[in-house]
Amino acid sequence: MALTNNDVPEVRTVSESTFGRYKWRMLLAAMFCYLFFYTGRQAFGFAIPGIQEQFGWTKTTVGTISGIALWSYAIGQMVNGNLADKFGGRRLMSIGSVLSTVFNWVASFTVLPPLMATALGANGFVQAMGWSAGGRVISNWWDHTSGVRALVSTPWQQVWHRCWSSSPRRWWWTPSTSAGNGSSGFRCC
Repeated sequence: MALTNNDVPEVRTVSESTFGRYKWRMLLAAMFCYLFFYTGRQAFGFAIPGIQEQFGWTKTTVGTISGIALWSYAIGQMVNGNLADKFGGRRLMSIGSVLSTVFNWVASFTVLPPLMATALGANGFVQAMGWSAGGRVISNWWDHTSGVRALVSTPWQQVWHRCWSSSPRRWWWTPSTSAGNGSSGFRCC
């Protein structure tokens, strides 16, 4: 089947300032969307005390479900980056946000651990569509010299960068459990 000039969509040229506004709009839209991805991924953690009290689930059960969600997210990260390259970041990010909403909604009505693990495992996998696809969307609009990566980097990367740039002993990192709340992490020393 041959294409004619009528089949090709018209390409509109825009000024640099208009393109700049579009770039910022896409960056902010991707960041806003990822905020909801992140909130959806953390929702189970916020609900754990209530779930344990209401359903009588043990810490082992809840931990297993959290582990399944985490490993599903990790597997999704390996798969979804390639899918974003093949099918496009906007499409994959949109599909991921809709599916994440559906799986979170299903999990909210679940009362059995295997069903909760299945819903949150599936949610973990589609949650991974946000980061890689969002990165793809942003990289399509921003060139590598713009420094926009600093805006969309994770808080861990920002902390790491601050420690790295301010520390005289840049390669010395030590485990830290001194946050006062029992959490652990690394501190720059």
